[in-house]
Amino acid sequence: MNWKIVLAATIALGFLDFGALFAVEMAVAGDTATLSAATKKKKAATRQQEPNQVACTELGCHPIPRGCHPQTGYNWDGMPTGFDMVVCQPPRVR
Repeated sequence: MNWKIVLAATIALGFLDFGALFAVEMAVAGDTATLSAATKKKKAATRQQEPNQVACTELGCHPIPRGCHPQTGYNWDGMPTGFDMVVCQPPRVR
């Protein structure tokens, strides 16, 4: 219910009753309060999990643990083997 229309109608008819006007304002304020509470409710954002990387080594294709990455494997003479190597950072020593 639009309170401006009710106010204009009561003024036009000469039935300006401040009690009714106050009730209309309270009803409008109550509608906005419930509307704003409903609009504040949002779903929690879901975290997108990164897909695991896969390295195909001489032993087969396997997922790589966190903190590691695949690199191309090479022979002793510098020729690529066609397989991946899994390279991980060394653990931090304190």
